[in-house]
Amino acid sequence: MSDLSSTAFSAMTAVALAPDERQVWFQVLCDLDADLTWDQAEPALTTSAAAAGVGTDTVEEFLRVVANDSDPMSVLAELRAAGPDLLEDTYLAATAGPDTTDPAAGGEVDEAAWTEFLHSHGARWNREEDAWPQFRDWFLYEADQRGLGDPARAFVEYAESGDKTQTFADYQVPYPDVATAEPDVSAYPEVTEGDQGEWVAYADALLSQAGY
Repeated sequence: MSDLSSTAFSAMTAVALAPDERQVWFQVLCDLDADLTWDQAEPALTTSAAAAGVGTDTVEEFLRVVANDSDPMSVLAELRAAGPDLLEDTYLAATAGPDTTDPAAGGEVDEAAWTEFLHSHGARWNREEDAWPQFRDWFLYEADQRGLGDPARAFVEYAESGDKTQTFADYQVPYPDVATAEPDVSAYPEVTEGDQGEWVAYADALLSQAGY
């Protein structure tokens, strides 16, 4: 998705930027003095961003991600070398994601509902490849029940076209809690002989996994 290192990419895309903030924020990053130490860079960046009208939350989230790197100054140097225009282009490409228009509905999908669904249901995947097919079928079934089938299928296709784990991270989907990793299927429709569809395939997979 990007030529940037994983830390640089994650730090840059972890913040939510309004259209009028993007170019300003990336310019602030690129104008940061290259001779500063990390202890000096943190307050300098905060001061410069505030003077440019960039919110404190943006700076704090950015610094939190960068600080986790073993060499945070190299991350800042990498972003500075990329330049504000490339950073903005990369940010836009990373945050645009798949098309969530719903042709059947003739309009846009409820973004808030889709984001909530993606984060709550996406957190069920344990990031293991062998668990992906079952998760995918369940995820799409649940999305269909909520009228979110189109964006869900677009997201799945988008994820499967590259690194699925990185895609989930880019969209800030929480990592699954061990206690909630397996979906509760007790309330799902009963499967009878001759039934077909995504839910049936998912149920069959669960039974096979259990040894039935």
